[in-house]
Amino acid sequence: YRTVDELGLTPDQLNLDRYLPAPPKDAKDSGAARKATLGLYPDGAAASSNQAPLTYLDPAPEYHKIVQASDGYGEEVTDPADLQAALERGIKAVEVDKRQAVINVHTTYDDEAAKADAVR
Repeated sequence: YRTVDELGLTPDQLNLDRYLPAPPKDAKDSGAARKATLGLYPDGAAASSNQAPLTYLDPAPEYHKIVQASDGYGEEVTDPADLQAALERGIKAVEVDKRQAVINVHTTYDDEAAKADAVR
């Protein structure tokens, strides 16, 4: 199997410090809907809400356990320092063990980051 380094991914490309500040809070949406909303309507009603309607999963599914139920490899990551090793274990599960893998990474994505990304 190949490591994250062998795949050519660097910590800068993974943006670990940006997407996984320590300690991460319990993130229940991907931030994609929030980014899109703030990009189109930065001063709209939804921008003042901390939860965009119909985009927030509560409680968040334990995706890593769902794949384990089908004999796949699942792992949950809450600490940025653990991400690279978790990705390598997931890659090994896929390439060597021929199993599907899900790495359930908890992240934070605050409004300021969403607004900054929306205007790029």
